[in-house]
Amino acid sequence: MDSNVVHEIEELFGVDKHALYRHALFLLGNSADAEDAVSETFIKALRFVGAFKRRASLRTWLWAILRNQCVDMLRNRERIFSKVIPGDTYSDAFDSTVVERLYWTTR
Repeated sequence: MDSNVVHEIEELFGVDKHALYRHALFLLGNSADAEDAVSETFIKALRFVGAFKRRASLRTWLWAILRNQCVDMLRNRERIFSKVIPGDTYSDAFDSTVVERLYWTTR
């Protein structure tokens, strides 16, 4: 594990954690899930620090991890919801809101 990159991740996380949280809250619409997404982002960044190739900035890499974590959490919500009420999915209003949020955050 590259200790310099780990140190950079820790510093960047300290600076960006509130912005990461606000973005996760925007995407997930739930403060507990947003906190979980930010925590998982930090854990994944440290776990996969060896995969960081410096083709992009470390900040860009962290934000990509957060976005992917939020997308995974939204997918899991849909799976859980469809198991609770078989054959039913989120309302059209919720789906369009999530799709719109993801669209604007990936532009």
